[in-house]
Amino acid sequence: YGLTWAHLVEQLLGSLHLVLDSVYRDMETGLQTYSTPQESLHLKTFPGSDPAKTFVLSTRFSNLCGCLRQMLSQEFPSVVQVPVPDILADLFVCLFVCLFVCL
Repeated sequence: YGLTWAHLVEQLLGSLHLVLDSVYRDMETGLQTYSTPQESLHLKTFPGSDPAKTFVLSTRFSNLCGCLRQMLSQEFPSVVQVPVPDILADLFVCLFVCLFVCL
């Protein structure tokens, strides 16, 4: 169970990473040193133009964060290793870009 849980979390983080890359594609964050998960969930590609692309990306980001929140908050019958550095890396990208946009 533990390995499957860890694999699913890695795929969720990989999918979140892809969404963040698509949302902030044209913005310079200065955080190019964060790790990149190797796998992602097999989700449909997003539309190429706005407003559909923005809607799909924001909805997907919200849903993926909700899934990750549920996985991290629920009790699990065995010991699992939570990939804290990868979670924090995606969080820092979000926060840094939000701060950059607000300034």
